[in-house]
Parts: sequence; structure tokens; C-alpha cells
Amino acid sequence: LFARTIPRVEHDPLWTVKPIRLGQVAGVAVDLQDQLVAFHRADRVWDDSSFDSRDRYAKRSDGPIAEDTLVTLDSKTGEVVSSRGKDRFYMPHGLTADHEGNLWVTDVALHQVFKLSPESDQPILTLGVAFEPGSDRRHFCKPTDVAVATSGHFFVSDGYCNSRVIKYTPRGKVDTEWGYSSAEGSDDFLVPHSLALSEKDNMICVADREHERILCYSAGLDGKRAGELVACPIQSWSIGPVYAIDIRDDVLFAVTGSTATKEAKGFSIHLQDRSLDRRRENLRPWVIVGEWQPAQGFGQPHDIASSPNGGSLFVGEIEPDRILKFAVDELKQQ
Repeated sequence: LFARTIPRVEHDPLWTVKPIRLGQVAGVAVDLQDQLVAFHRADRVWDDSSFDSRDRYAKRSDGPIAEDTLVTLDSKTGEVVSSRGKDRFYMPHGLTADHEGNLWVTDVALHQVFKLSPESDQPILTLGVAFEPGSDRRHFCKPTDVAVATSGHFFVSDGYCNSRVIKYTPRGKVDTEWGYSSAEGSDDFLVPHSLALSEKDNMICVADREHERILCYSAGLDGKRAGELVACPIQSWSIGPVYAIDIRDDVLFAVTGSTATKEAKGFSIHLQDRSLDRRRENLRPWVIVGEWQPAQGFGQPHDIASSPNGGSLFVGEIEPDRILKFAVDELKQQ
């Protein structure tokens, strides 16, 4: 047995966003200044009429969202610090803050991924073709999330229709891709919805939403090929659709959605419990070291972000439209 740190996660019921009202909170991230950034949909809602049968956005004539969709908040008080991103996005989804202060966002209506500098709304990098879904290397189909390494390499989960993960070079060229859409299959995805990168472990984890599990792969940051399964799938009878994951130090945090038989909740897994060697032997299940939720329960969690110091967790929800803050304390356990 090894000594490990078990996080205790508790909701802060007094923390709220003020003084504005957010729309569906699709993405949350914590930046280098320890400020919280929200990527929200304002008055726009993703429903059955949003896309046609070929995954093309059906409400392009409505124009982009007229409100600021990227809102920076004081992570301690919940007060608005600044906002931007109006008249640019159609259906916000994923949000990531990288090690240089850039924001990476995905828009499922545009089928695009954007890298935004801290100062400007003009993208530094744009991937995908606007309003044009596809499955080749030039296109995405409703991309969901981005994870960025300090080397500049980055990963995109793509997404609702392609069910693949793509690794890129720092210049935005495709390095590797893996994953296939499948209702069954050990390594296949059914809506890869969120990514979490552990550089220390050279591991990229994927929230395989509709399979109700998390899959972890080699990230290829050591010069070797990315996309090799390096751990048992994280799944349990108690885990519902996994909407979002985040890694801080040795702990993976996740939030799930509800189903007819399972309630939405958060859970924590210790990465030292990783349980698959390179020959896919010595299999043993991961251990969930904690489950957590607000006293009144979650609505529909959609994204999760931890603060750089690991002391706070934020969960963005799309029903009701809100952000929840949780305090994270460490409990030592042998």
C-alpha cells in the first residue's frame, strides 16, 4: 500500500455569479491569474431544431450571439471582471485556458476550434471550416474540447459526430488521431466530450460520455506515438454519462449527467491507482476515492475546472444556467 492524499470536496453555497445572468454555461476554465472564465450561450439553447440531419447548423440566419460569451469572474467573489466574445460565436461548447494565458474554445455550430490571446478577440489560430461538418483532417463535426501541453502540442476531442481525438503540433498540423464511433468496442468513443491531460504521467484522458466511462491514453509527449490505451477504463455501475473531467496533481475530478436510474454527481479518482501495464496485464479497477454534489443536487453539469493551486473546483451547468464553486481540502490516508 502507498500513502495518498484524498480530496474532500464541499460545495460553497454562498458563492454566486454577480451581477449578470449567464446563459447555458458550456465551458469553464481558471486562468493564470486564478480568475474563472465562463463560456456561455446567452439566450441561445441547443435543442432538437438546432441542427439538420447532416449535422449542419440550422439557425445560421439568426446570426452570432450578440452578447459577450466569454466572461471573466473573480474566483473568490463571483463578480464580473471583464467580458468579450460578442458577435462571434453561434453555439459555445468547450473552453480551456493554457499555460501562456491563451483561451481555446470550440463552437459546435461553426464546427471550429479557436485559439484566442488574452488581449484580443481575433483568433491566433482557427481550425475547421465554418458551418461545414466533415470527417477529414480539415474539418470537425461538433468538436467538444481542447487540452494543451506546455510543449505547445494540443489535443481536440471531435466530438458528437466523428468520435475521435486528434493530436496537433504546436503549429496546428495533425500529428495523430484515434478513436471511432461505436455503440460497443473497447477503445471506441460514443461522444468524446471532455479531455484532461497529465503531463507528469504523459497521459491524455477522454470522457467517453455515452459509454459512461473515462479512457486514458499515452499523450506522446515523450516523442513516442500518442493514442495507446495505458489504463483500464474508468467505469462503474454508479457512474452515468461522463460530461467533463479535469486533472490536478494526482487526482482526476469528473462530473456526470443524470439518467433514468442515475443521478448527476461529481467524483474523484486517484491517479496513483492506475492499473494497466504496457502488456495490458495486472488489471484491476480504478478506485473512486470520493463522490460529491451540492446539498440540493446537480442539475445538468457540463464542464469542470480546478484552480491552479488545487483549492477550488468550478462546475458549469446548462440546466439551470449557473456555476457552482466547491472547496477542495486534502485528507491524508494510508
